[in-house]
Amino acid sequence: MGEAYYERCKRVLAEVEEADLLVEQLYSEPQGTLKVSAPMSFGVSHVGPAVSDFLIEYGDLSVSLTLNDRFTDLIEEGFDVAIRISQSTDTSLIARRLDSIRCLMMAKPDYLELMGIPTKPQDLSNHQCLSSTYLASGREWPMFGPNGAPTVKVSGPLKANNGEVLVQAAS
Repeated sequence: MGEAYYERCKRVLAEVEEADLLVEQLYSEPQGTLKVSAPMSFGVSHVGPAVSDFLIEYGDLSVSLTLNDRFTDLIEEGFDVAIRISQSTDTSLIARRLDSIRCLMMAKPDYLELMGIPTKPQDLSNHQCLSSTYLASGREWPMFGPNGAPTVKVSGPLKANNGEVLVQAAS
């Protein structure tokens, strides 16, 4: 009786091990659809090419890539991952810094010839500045330098939700 019980248990354990291996094989490679959100310009120049390489490596996976320059509610809109060009303020999400960016101030040479070259941050309040509608500080630009981080109130004729549009307008 004991020997029959032992043989039966061996078979049950072997089947459990086989079932574990089957599940492990099913989930060892990513599969399904990965829903990604990224800013428009950054998405076109960086995320798009990376997705192509990613899909070659993970053939059982598909990607739904949404490019726009508005902040999306990842949970409400069902995104798995988002790339942001900002600091995360949502403490319920896991955020990882991928890289740093530098913000630049640019102007057309003929504009500077007409209006003068700003020599200190406060001079910007007398210039026609172009702003991002997604800048958290709005029309108060933070300046970073050896004397701390003062803010300067600016105004101007154009606010846009896309960095490339602002660069083109300033060029």
